[in-house]
Amino acid sequence: MILSQGILFVCTGNTCRSLMAEHLARTRLQSILSPTARIVSAGISPQNKNDTKNAVQTLQAVFGIDASKHTPQDVRSIDIGRFDLVVSIDDPGRAAIAKAVQALGVPPERHVPWKINDPWGGDPTEYEASALAICKSLAQLRKHVEHTSATSA
Repeated sequence: MILSQGILFVCTGNTCRSLMAEHLARTRLQSILSPTARIVSAGISPQNKNDTKNAVQTLQAVFGIDASKHTPQDVRSIDIGRFDLVVSIDDPGRAAIAKAVQALGVPPERHVPWKINDPWGGDPTEYEASALAICKSLAQLRKHVEHTSATSA
């Protein structure tokens, strides 16, 4: 299966996890995306652009990815129906983001819930740990989409 419309990543403030997922996905999921598919991130309670500093620095230092132009945006300002998948990113043991995504009308077959620690306010090692957890989740997502494609063909 090739995702024709794209993927929306959603977390709390759109300053850490969803921001990193968006930018990491652009380099890691090209094999499952059409050339016109969009990769976007948003938050249920978007924060100030200054709060993206640590995630942006992590992406640059660890992966060589420039995300400095990222500006947090509200998930309610996005047409979520224009995405093949919506990934909610909650802390382990929590489901506030997943519930918010469901409340916006995302059907279960298009909703992918992730559990990744929020590094907000933490030190650089916490941001790196979250980024590496996102990389693992992206690899699993790619395999799932490829498997779905193979079994539906």
